[in-house]
Amino acid sequence: MSSVNGYIPVSFNQAIEATTPFFTAIFAFLVTYRSESGLVYVMLLPVVPGIVLASNNEPFFYLFDFKVCIGSTSCRAQKSVV
Repeated sequence: MSSVNGYIPVSFNQAIEATTPFFTAIFAFLVTYRSESGLVYVMLLPVVPGIVLASNNEPFFYLFDFKVCIGSTSCRAQKSVV
């Protein structure tokens, strides 16, 4: 199933972008071997399930759009690390 108008709501995209710090911390560890304090990781963990729950209730949710938003957010985080 694809989106009818080919666009996703801005609010949905911004909600997905809230996961950027999570991806940045993960990529910083994987690329530079720099780890944050354990508290940082613990505080970032509720963000991801919260975004998944919020996305589940999105009236215009399409899996392809979700994957594209997650991909662009993770690429943005990776660019920040590099």
